[in-house]
Amino acid sequence: MILTGHENDLLKGLLRDYPDAIDALAKSGHIKGQLKLYQAAALYALARRYDKGNILEIGTLVGYSSSLIAQAAPNGTITTLNPTTHEAKEARKNLVQYGNVTVIEQKSWDYLNEYTGPLLDMIFVDGDHVRVEKDLPWWSWLKRGGLMLFHDYTEHCSPHVCRAVDGMSEILGKGPDVLLIDTDDVGMAGFIK
Repeated sequence: MILTGHENDLLKGLLRDYPDAIDALAKSGHIKGQLKLYQAAALYALARRYDKGNILEIGTLVGYSSSLIAQAAPNGTITTLNPTTHEAKEARKNLVQYGNVTVIEQKSWDYLNEYTGPLLDMIFVDGDHVRVEKDLPWWSWLKRGGLMLFHDYTEHCSPHVCRAVDGMSEILGKGPDVLLIDTDDVGMAGFIK
């Protein structure tokens, strides 16, 4: 999925291709989120591919993106990480209707140190943007065909995310398989293993 353009045009195109995303966006609309609407629709569309899979979200905030992933992959197992107590508590409250989501109050790199499996089908990275390079080792836990997706791929807002994604491109010898960039140069980027 490579999409660029004005965010309204991106949203229209995604909703045309994934009309069920409209209901998911509406159902999650009461939760405070940091994703632009086209990003939320894209996340929903991408997560649909991993229904019945194991999905890790790094950076829950209060559960907006987790709720979208849970709706897209209702048969999946979703683990979402947030080290901040009050945010994790609010996320649990916002996600109570999704029996396939577990909120863990822990930093991603600490959780990684104790993680023993299973392999993951999708990883959505939207946690500590300054220390995002600490999330890169999660790549080794991704199944073949799995997606590692980074939010806030934008040089002017999140240069650390850009450097991490660009560094992965160099290591992998390819550009992102998923790239969404709006006219404000804000977007998401990801790699399929």
